[in-house]
Amino acid sequence: MSMPWGLVGPAFDYPTPYAVENRILLLRGCALLLLALVLTLLVSFRPEAESGAAAALLGTDTELGSPVPVSLAAAFFAVLGVVNLVRASGQRRLLLEPGQPASLTSELLREAQGASPGAAWLQRALLNGAPEPMAVEGPWRAWLLRLAPDLGHWPRPLHAYLGRRLYHTLLCAGLLVVLAPVWWLATPVAVAVASLGLGSIVVGVVGASALNPQRKAGRPLALVMWLLLGLLVAAAAVLAVPKLPGQALLNLLVPLALPVALASLLWGLLMVEFMALLAGRAQLVPVAAGRIDSHDRELSPDAELGAFVKELDLELHRRWSEGVPNRRHAWQTPTLAATGERGRFNGVVLEESHPLLAAAARERPLAWPRWGTPEMWLVMMGVLCLAWTLMGGAFWTWQGWTQLRDAGAYWTKSGVGLALVVAAGHALRVSHLLWSRFEVESTLVWLEFQGEWLRPNAAVPATVQSHGVRVAVAQARSVFYAAAEHRLGSRTLRGLRGDDAAAQQWLQTLQRTASTLAQSQPDAAEKRRSREAAAAALAARAVAQASPPAAPPRPARYCSVCGTAVLAGARFCQHCGSSLPQG
Repeated sequence: MSMPWGLVGPAFDYPTPYAVENRILLLRGCALLLLALVLTLLVSFRPEAESGAAAALLGTDTELGSPVPVSLAAAFFAVLGVVNLVRASGQRRLLLEPGQPASLTSELLREAQGASPGAAWLQRALLNGAPEPMAVEGPWRAWLLRLAPDLGHWPRPLHAYLGRRLYHTLLCAGLLVVLAPVWWLATPVAVAVASLGLGSIVVGVVGASALNPQRKAGRPLALVMWLLLGLLVAAAAVLAVPKLPGQALLNLLVPLALPVALASLLWGLLMVEFMALLAGRAQLVPVAAGRIDSHDRELSPDAELGAFVKELDLELHRRWSEGVPNRRHAWQTPTLAATGERGRFNGVVLEESHPLLAAAARERPLAWPRWGTPEMWLVMMGVLCLAWTLMGGAFWTWQGWTQLRDAGAYWTKSGVGLALVVAAGHALRVSHLLWSRFEVESTLVWLEFQGEWLRPNAAVPATVQSHGVRVAVAQARSVFYAAAEHRLGSRTLRGLRGDDAAAQQWLQTLQRTASTLAQSQPDAAEKRRSREAAAAALAARAVAQASPPAAPPRPARYCSVCGTAVLAGARFCQHCGSSLPQG
């Protein structure tokens, strides 16, 4: 894996995950080009027409077929073969542009303060050692959760992929159910017209999804509408076609063997979609839960907070992977309040390094997957694709040989062959996303700062009394699909593992940075004396406020009759017994 730099920024050159797929594309492209060559040779050596006398003598009236259909088929297969070869050539490299793969959750702008909306989710994942599953959305949510209960832990492109596979499977099965009674009960012309309508539906729906892989799966209501349309087409063909004028023209559809071709196409697509469902489900391995411990340490309170934050930002910059900026999710720097006598300050930093392939996977060998791995389903689909391509070629060669010698021969073999070739191409198309799965590793750093400050009076600045830091570092393993769109939800966590050595290294680095900043300040000793004086002043003030002041002594009282001093609060003189005034 390398990272070339250019005018548009960096781009990671990943080892291509399409090595096996490219081999299948190469073999299929060569097979299609060989088929086109064989059909061209059949047209070139088309037999000459026999003399009329010989035909009359033998009592036969055989007409040679036109070379145009076979020539068009040869051109079609040649184009398909070239497309396969070009596609294989274009997949020899995989470039990921800046910002790819997508972040695990929403990010925070580097100039902003605070936390992104997804920072809390990421913090809970670090506390629990495992991520919370995403919500599975879409019209087929209940079906997908029954098929794959752990689907919430996997990227959203896989959700949409399995939804499309389920939608196409039900569509093909429903159209087969519609076709079966029509084929058995209706006339050949009606069956041909019904097959033409049903084939247009399945080719339109499945073809639109193949041309636009990011297209969302249709809703159940859309599936019901397509099936109702198929029923209407079949009913109209059965009831109205026998009554239409121009039956001779409609009879030309019978030799094309459209019901056989449609049945072959539906069975092929049904098998491909079902295998793709199993292949997608096979990739859903359980999430690996881990344990992430946090580590605390006291820092020097003499270090200026502003300078400490700048050094922290530079240290994070120095630890960027391959020079790519970290994905920042929280950046709340510790600040002191402008008013008040005492208080606490807090700060949070949460960043993720750029996800990279593991060292062992950076040079991916061009080997076939081992049996039992999730990729074996994809290999089986590739082998099935090659087998169907060869079978389709054999059917078309047989049909070309027969049709060029007898124009009245039915096109049954060519219809089956074309259906097999189309189904084989669809198998390659739907397996492309699953081939592009990557597992990458990144580093999550979570720093929390907290401390206490004092201000004896409003005329002096606040002084930091204590400063501590808590560090948690985890190695995160995530998965994404390179062939899908890179947006939020396209990459998900697959496991977290605490990295205590990296956490201790961070603690040592922060402690060393705070100590260096404290020693480099010329007024460090004055700051310590100010801190001690502020603490002493606030402590004395607290003691003074805790003990209530003594009540002032009352003035002495004397009897107005005999002049003797009397007790405080007395109502009568204890010497002469005279009544004393109150108040």
